[in-house]
Amino acid sequence: MKFGGSSVRDAAMIRSVLAIVRERLPQAPLLVASAMGKTTDALVGAAERAVSGDRDAAFEALGLLEDSHRDAAVSLTLGDARTSLVAAIDELFSEMKSLLQGIYLIRECSPRSRDALLSFGERLSTAIIAAAAREEGIGCELIDARALIVTDSSFGAAAPLPELTRSRTRERARPRQGVLLVTQGFIASTEEGVTATLGRGGSDYTATILGAALDAEAVEIWTDVDGIMTADPRVIPAARSIPFISYDEAAELAYFGAKVVHPATILPAMERGIPVWVKNTGRPDHAGTRIQAVREGTGIRAIASKTGVTLLTVQSSRMLNAYGFLRALFSVFDQNRVSVDLVATSEVSVSVTVD
Repeated sequence: MKFGGSSVRDAAMIRSVLAIVRERLPQAPLLVASAMGKTTDALVGAAERAVSGDRDAAFEALGLLEDSHRDAAVSLTLGDARTSLVAAIDELFSEMKSLLQGIYLIRECSPRSRDALLSFGERLSTAIIAAAAREEGIGCELIDARALIVTDSSFGAAAPLPELTRSRTRERARPRQGVLLVTQGFIASTEEGVTATLGRGGSDYTATILGAALDAEAVEIWTDVDGIMTADPRVIPAARSIPFISYDEAAELAYFGAKVVHPATILPAMERGIPVWVKNTGRPDHAGTRIQAVREGTGIRAIASKTGVTLLTVQSSRMLNAYGFLRALFSVFDQNRVSVDLVATSEVSVSVTVD
């Protein structure tokens, strides 16, 4: 069960999440949580201000985050549990302040440093969620996702290493009936133990990676809309949720602009044949959307749109009646780890779109 930032944005929403989770306890749930609300955006902004030399603004942003997380902790816990949780939050913010100070001093934030800073959002939210669960009498175990998901060193968009991830997850995350396991979305670690991230929106990906590793019955993505919609409801108010959609259709929609699920989410579930449900935290009784292997019905399923697209056209007379040109062209994209969306060719030109 993955809950996004909007689903855990404050104490009230965390209580709603725990109410949903309580009903799943007989099914031995694993909860994957994003950072609270806009925490990741705030951390990105703090890093940018530190790099630009505006230390006061950077630390002010961190101070606001500290206040909001403390408020949630105080609202959700009492007594010794509250004292312990607040101390844990203080320690995490102390580490963040040291890291942010280092970024400010050298006026640089490398991808590795950025991943280290951004990881604190999920580490904070899951500490609060786990403490709140125990406060409500739910047996709970907090597991660091960095001990489960192993990736390469492509900081900012690290690629999981499936076999290592599967073995570590099966060894260290053991679902049990009546017990809630809690871990972080988005974050992972390299084989050397260095913190890495899966890219923005990567909590969905975390959920299916772990679900596949554990051969889960299902993966549930809990968000703030009633499943995958026929169009963006902010653009098309009459958009409606889709009851069933195939893996391929969901992957295409996600890749080409639908924001409900992360583009990489579908593959781990598809490889293991695990259904993925997309549901609304605010309306848990709504059926949502089931992503499955079989396509049901015909016709257009949904419309997605994408912004920030660049069209690149390469023209050369050497293409005419020749072979090997496309291979040479696409090897350049391969070397630079650039993903191509669409391709159109003629006898003397190739047009591609990239982010």
